[in-house]
Amino acid sequence: MTTNVYSTLHVSIEDGVARIVLDNPPVNVLDATMMRELRTALDALRGDSSVR
Repeated sequence: MTTNVYSTLHVSIEDGVARIVLDNPPVNVLDATMMRELRTALDALRGDSSVR
């Protein structure tokens, strides 16, 4: 499963393993948007029973 609801992240889940790819060109700066989206993604994954 791949989710592209974020503007600075790509989230995928495969075989119970979640992968978050940072995608904030040109240098992947950790800005306020990325921090907010990362927090939202991690909160969602914490509650997902399909992720180990």
